Amino acid sequence: MKYSAMFHHFHDDLKYPNSNGGGSISASDFNLIIDYIDENYNLLSPKEFIYKIVKKSIKETDVCLTFDDGLKCQFDVAFLELKKRNLNAFFFIYTGAMSATPPLGEFCRDFKLFSFDNMDAYYELFFEVIREDFNEEHSSFLKLFTDDYLSNYSFYTSNDKKYRFLRELLKEKYFEVVIRLMEEKNYSPESRKEELFLSVDNIKNISDSGNEIGLHSHSHATSFQLLSHKEQFKEYSLNYELLSSISNEKITSMSHPLGNYNNDTLKILKKLDIKVGFRDSMFPSTVKSYLEIPREDHTNILRLIRGKN
Repeated sequence: MKYSAMFHHFHDDLKYPNSNGGGSISASDFNLIIDYIDENYNLLSPKEFIYKIVKKSIKETDVCLTFDDGLKCQFDVAFLELKKRNLNAFFFIYTGAMSATPPLGEFCRDFKLFSFDNMDAYYELFFEVIREDFNEEHSSFLKLFTDDYLSNYSFYTSNDKKYRFLRELLKEKYFEVVIRLMEEKNYSPESRKEELFLSVDNIKNISDSGNEIGLHSHSHATSFQLLSHKEQFKEYSLNYELLSSISNEKITSMSHPLGNYNNDTLKILKKLDIKVGFRDSMFPSTVKSYLEIPREDHTNILRLIRGKN
């Protein structure tokens, strides 16, 4: 592992159940990862990490902790563990989650986990709908999908990869499919919003405790690199404005949503004076630029610790 550990979802014995295939980790697993990093690397605070990146003195043994998406489970589970250990981390937040109509992405995941016995049960239904009602996209899938798709993300199952490939093929139709399934299962995004996302007070608490609040775009578009320069600038400008007003701090860090970006993105981030930016994988494992720092997913770190391939 080099440079950064990346975290998303957490579960506990109270509010956040551990669903099969959900990709979340417990507080004990989180502490296991931190112990492993402490023993094998130099764990840096966000301020130390930014300083080393700016000074071009970062080493392969230097590691920081990062959290994506602004999820409530991070506050209720991981943030408490950080406070116990007197540690700080980067929290990258997409601000559309705080709007009256948040983007559907996180609700899609929540729907899969809480309306089905397991992830594969959801996938089975989703694939059936595509086969029956989206002939063009299904035909393209059969022609274009290969087993090496997303090969850099070893923690994805075969169904995970097929699902993500179809999501890209369907584009906006993807959300039409998911909304239809939500309605069939009587799932209400509105009723789940406060359970899924950080509140303004949560963000202030995280920031006031010495953690670094960073950009993650406004809407967390699934294909951010396909947006125009104007659309990307609007995404990050709004994201910056809202987060800086909450934290009362200058925003100097970010992570690319789903690892997607292009040269326009990098130019916009430089204009906003962002000092460090993170990708979502270790491929390539080098720091291509201060806005393209690799990260290792917590799932891969746990596999390494437990000796799994």
